[in-house]
Amino acid sequence: MPKPFIIKAILLTLGFLIGSLSFLGSYGSADMGAWIRWINYANSYGIQDGYAEAKDFYPPLAGLLLTVSSRLFAAFFGGVFNPNFYFIPAETDIFLSIKFLLCVFLSITSSLFYLWSRNFFLALLLFLFLFLNPVGIGLIDILFAPFLIAGLWAMQKERYILFGFLITMAVMVKWQPIVILPFCLLYAVNKREKAWWHVNFKVAFQVMLGTMITFIPLFSYFGMPIIHSLLHASRDHFLSGNALNFNWLLTWFLRAELPHLFGDLEAWPAGLKIRYIVTDWHVLFMGATIFYSTYIITFLRFAREPKTFETFCTFAGLGYLLFVTFNVGVHENHIFLAVILYGLLAMEDSKKTWLYLALGIVQIMGLRLFMYPKFMFFNQPFSWNMDRFQWGVDVTLWVALFNVLLVIYLYFAAHPNRRRQAGKLDAFPSEALSKSEAQ
Repeated sequence: MPKPFIIKAILLTLGFLIGSLSFLGSYGSADMGAWIRWINYANSYGIQDGYAEAKDFYPPLAGLLLTVSSRLFAAFFGGVFNPNFYFIPAETDIFLSIKFLLCVFLSITSSLFYLWSRNFFLALLLFLFLFLNPVGIGLIDILFAPFLIAGLWAMQKERYILFGFLITMAVMVKWQPIVILPFCLLYAVNKREKAWWHVNFKVAFQVMLGTMITFIPLFSYFGMPIIHSLLHASRDHFLSGNALNFNWLLTWFLRAELPHLFGDLEAWPAGLKIRYIVTDWHVLFMGATIFYSTYIITFLRFAREPKTFETFCTFAGLGYLLFVTFNVGVHENHIFLAVILYGLLAMEDSKKTWLYLALGIVQIMGLRLFMYPKFMFFNQPFSWNMDRFQWGVDVTLWVALFNVLLVIYLYFAAHPNRRRQAGKLDAFPSEALSKSEAQ
């Protein structure tokens, strides 16, 4: 790697970090209270028992990273900051340690993307698209992002033990990367095979070895609470946890047309109050049925495609978008991973940059329409207010409709028969090596 490029990458990392830390004192959302509770449990019961006591739907590495950050911050900066100056909760050191960790991981994520893509514009867009999630609102999706990006790089470079290790690290921070694991595994074991049904068992063993290097020590230490958290996460019975998707539109329809069963629209502007639990299984599984059927078809389509990294990003991105668009229990921040995947797709094919831009903007709007972040730029507080109702119409319905139509377009554009019709659609890559693989 050329020395000027390394220097440029270091300077870019510092720039990202300074930009993030400028907003260190931003309040965040109510979720910050959950992260503080995890750390307090770890300090009271120990890391192992504290994770079991939390009984949350997160894997163990999220809380472990937060706890380590809190203890390091307390050791080096404990008592330095004035709570009244930052207008933040009483647990000032814990609060700031969380925000500091999130800022560092956002900078690392953006820099890793730049090191891989060597595209400053795409890396800067990633930083801006992801900024609101960790820095403005205090969500922890960013903690799995460096592991995910580094893992996908290792997968593309055929370093499969490293890939297995890193992708498992990502999953042990948050469960969402599980959704793209089938695409990852199929890409790895079939990439060099001559027929789509062939499997490279040597590669499969290497991936499994990398996975075990991560999972066995974690499971040995934390035990069954890991499995309990996964089961807990899979049993979220909200139609839509404020995700602007098919189930959000279904929620509005049920309240408008069947108020005697599901409640009326009086509480609709209240945002979080519409996240009710649906007991009618026909309604609950309508979106889930669409998701599982289209996801399986998309996976089978990928199996028949040449395994370039571009085809991987295309199909894995579509599979994940089907998850956030149609599955039940999806929350407004879960589109986060799709933004990264489509950023990598834009890296491979600049013609797909419009998808990257669209999803990045959709993610920001989804977070902003439900969260009310109060920013702190150095010591100057300010808010970013946005009225959900414009001209008497709820903006969230229009954004949700756009998301559904976009995914439907991508799904049908992915059909192999249409792709082969004399170039009428440019939805998929050719069978040549993708840009990064040709380097």
